Amino acid sequence: MIIKKKIMYGMLATCLAMTLVACQGGTDDNKRTLNVSAASSLMVPLQEAKREFEANHPDVELILNFASSGNLREQITRGAPTDIFLSASVRDVDMIDEEGLVDDRYALYENDLVVVMNASRAFELNDIDDLTTSSFDQIAIGNPITVPAGRYAKQSLKNQGVWADLEDRLLLAGNVRQALTYVETNNVEAAIVYETDALAAESVEIVHEIDRSSFDSIIYPAAVLKRAENQDIVDQFIEWIQQQEGRVLFENAGFQSLND
Repeated sequence: MIIKKKIMYGMLATCLAMTLVACQGGTDDNKRTLNVSAASSLMVPLQEAKREFEANHPDVELILNFASSGNLREQITRGAPTDIFLSASVRDVDMIDEEGLVDDRYALYENDLVVVMNASRAFELNDIDDLTTSSFDQIAIGNPITVPAGRYAKQSLKNQGVWADLEDRLLLAGNVRQALTYVETNNVEAAIVYETDALAAESVEIVHEIDRSSFDSIIYPAAVLKRAENQDIVDQFIEWIQQQEGRVLFENAGFQSLND
């Protein structure tokens, strides 16, 4: 069986097979990557944006990393691979900008705060003071230290004079999605979350829209990092999510464009 000609043909076939596999696998390897670290509240529009942007740019792979803006900021300062930071907080972008990590920045979209309850027992609130009644033993908000939605909620409750009454009833969540889960599972009576997240949730209802004058404008900025590679793709993506094709994804999710 050990015939030189067969060995030669076998080696040639193996080499050809390896070459074909390398070429087929090289399609993904040759794709240019775009690393986007984004606030958890942007998950719905960005997952759809990934599908559409990649379909229009078959040579690009969009890698999404979701977490609270504060946690993402900490990851970026520790050197995590990030080309674009889409934050739910101007402050977190300011902080990495002060460290000299930002090449350019843009204000993209705006959001609102609402109170939600489980749909099975929801009732409309007349005003924020209703949260101080005995009907609400626990209320979930994002942790104000790391979650922008929690900072906005705390600011609003303080400005409306109910923080002191509610502080001991608050359950602090790691992100807005977790706060919603507490409501969906009836672990709390209510939560203060972004309007966009409430609209995307199936088993909660918005029972009160929080007065916009009680908290700073909830601006979603984009920061292009100095470490970003494939600058042409970065520029194309930033432009795409602000133009009609990408913008409609965010507006359908409840975000308000700042680029009218």
